[in-house]
Amino acid sequence: MVDSWERDWEELMAFMDYPKDLRRMIYTTNPVEALHRIIRKLIKGKAAWVSDTALIKQIYLCLMHNEKSWKGMLWDGNPSKEN
Repeated sequence: MVDSWERDWEELMAFMDYPKDLRRMIYTTNPVEALHRIIRKLIKGKAAWVSDTALIKQIYLCLMHNEKSWKGMLWDGNPSKEN
C-alpha cells in the first residue's frame, strides 16, 4: 500500500489544490448516501412498474418531494440559499 501511495502521490493529492470547502464536498459522501437511501426506499416499496419511463417519472417525483432531505444544508451547516 505504501508503495502505491508513493508511486501515485501526485495523483492522490490533486484535490489538495482546491479550496478547503470544496475539498470537503469532494470527499464527503453523505449527500450521495441520502439520495441513494431515498431511491432504495421507493424501489423497495413497489415490485414492478409498467415501463421504464414510469419508473423514471416516479423516481423524479420522489426526489422532488424529498429534496430538502438531500439538498437543504450547505457544507458549513448553514441552510442553503437555493430554491
